[in-house]
This record gives sequence, C-alpha cells and structure tokens, in this order.
Amino acid sequence: MPKGRAAYGHVRKPKVEIDRIKFASPGEAERYLELCIMKLQGKITEIVLQPEFELQPAFRKCHACGGLFTEKDTPSVYKKGKCPVCNVRIFITRDIRYIADFKVTYSDGEEVIEDVKGWGGYTTPDFKLKHKMFEFKYPHLSLVLLKRAGKVKVREALIAERERLK
Repeated sequence: MPKGRAAYGHVRKPKVEIDRIKFASPGEAERYLELCIMKLQGKITEIVLQPEFELQPAFRKCHACGGLFTEKDTPSVYKKGKCPVCNVRIFITRDIRYIADFKVTYSDGEEVIEDVKGWGGYTTPDFKLKHKMFEFKYPHLSLVLLKRAGKVKVREALIAERERLK
C-alpha cells in the first residue's frame, strides 16, 4: 500500500489539534468548532467528545457443552474461566463497542450522536455493521453521519467566529 493511504483506498488526513484536543481528521475538528459556536449561541447545552456505547457485552462460551456465560449472569464462572458443567477451560469473547465522535445535547433536551465522515462519506463494512447494531440497541438515540471536507480556510473562519463570540 502506498505511503499516506489507509485501508479501502482513501487518503489519510493529518491530525488537527484545537484547544489541546487532537482530532482524528480535519473534518472532525471543523465540526467541533461549529458545535462550540452553537454552544456559545445557546443552542447547545452539552458536547461530549468520543462517547462510548456497548453494542454487545463480553461473554464466555463452552465449546464442549455449548454453555453461554456472561459476567452479569454468572460472575464466578466468568472470572474463573472454567465451565461449571464439564469443567473445561472457556475463553472470553470481548465486548463490541462503538465510539462516536460527538454526543450533542440541544437546549430542548434532544440528544444526538454524531459521526463525521470525509467528504466522500465513505463507510467501512465494519462501521455499517456497528451502525445497525447501534440503531437496534439504542432506539431512543439518533446517529447522524456528517460529511466534512476539513478545509483550512473554513477552520480558520470558524476559529475567528468563535473568538468573536467569546
């Protein structure tokens, strides 16, 4: 793979630092500045960076007898790692988590989860699966995908606007 290219053929953008926070992409930094401006205007009450959501809990499954154990249901079996039925060592399957870019709470109380994608809006097969799992597990939350190019001129204008509102 050529240097500077990520998986699936899209080009990696350099990380951007604003307010001593490193963002994974310029588009994510651009959206953060937009949210900061909206907060100064009173449209938003809270911005949470990198909120984490559990899509599937960790579990242990015995392949000898077919027993399934979660930490919540059987904490002693879960910690020991031995099947109580056939006394065979069982391994842990890690949990599945989704980390979004932002959790935004608007002044009317509405909570929205935002994920910033590049200008092409390309999503990986892994993200598509996690998106479906998120929508199923958290029906009361809405996951919004945003397209942002992360242009330097736009970012500079947003920084100037934020400074003006402070």
